[in-house]
Amino acid sequence: MKGENPSPLDLEPTADDRSLAKDAPHYIPGTITMSACMAAQTIIILSWRFWLVYNNNKRAKAIEAEGISSEEVEKRGQQLGSEDVTDLKNPYFMSVLMGLCSFARLIQYSYET
Repeated sequence: MKGENPSPLDLEPTADDRSLAKDAPHYIPGTITMSACMAAQTIIILSWRFWLVYNNNKRAKAIEAEGISSEEVEKRGQQLGSEDVTDLKNPYFMSVLMGLCSFARLIQYSYET
């Protein structure tokens, strides 16, 4: 039997296994860690959305001050995009932001087609 891999059932529990077992059945440290990570993720996502809305509004005001038509804005945006200008440097780039209702309609539409 030498050289064979032992069955996981034949192995003795390690110190890590015993420390997890003492947290059973509610696993409070793991639950707290997961909740903290989810809260941090929510804060980051909301902050990111507010930042994108702020940038869109700032760019819209700058475009409005230029007094150019929406067709010209789209044309200039596409031209800068084809020149590989990033969204941070392209003054005509607008982030597409969807609310939950728009996202739900998009998913529903994709299932219908």
